[in-house]
Amino acid sequence: SSQKSGKVIKYLNWSFVERHQAQRFPTLPELLGKYPGPKEGVKVWKKKWPEGMHYEIKIDKCHNRREGFYYGLFYKDSRLFQQKYRRIPGTWRRGLWHFKFPDREIVLDNGIKFNNYELINHIKENTQFLKKREAEQKAREKEEKELNE
Repeated sequence: SSQKSGKVIKYLNWSFVERHQAQRFPTLPELLGKYPGPKEGVKVWKKKWPEGMHYEIKIDKCHNRREGFYYGLFYKDSRLFQQKYRRIPGTWRRGLWHFKFPDREIVLDNGIKFNNYELINHIKENTQFLKKREAEQKAREKEEKELNE
């Protein structure tokens, strides 16, 4: 920090900004936004709800991961509670949600076909691979830095 004419100016480095961008507990749209394809038919429930209580998404009004809502049918004891679409409450609260995609095939823009579970496993494998590659890159940079000194 430095002071200039009575105002405090704070200089931020990238690690500070990066740390604040990362959200450990995603909202429902952030969770579902990772997966391509329509969200209709996805079962979502809050972590503390008993088994058999869930919403089934019927209308996806989420334009992106930051705005919009989901509408769906509410099930209680695995039976339809009310034949009326309701806006799913608490979609923007962090860390509350579990979800399960129905068994169906997803076709990506490039024509590749995926089963939901294959796609989820593929995403997990890629994130692990990228983390490993990033760690190796940092180790190489550290070695090069030590050699140059």
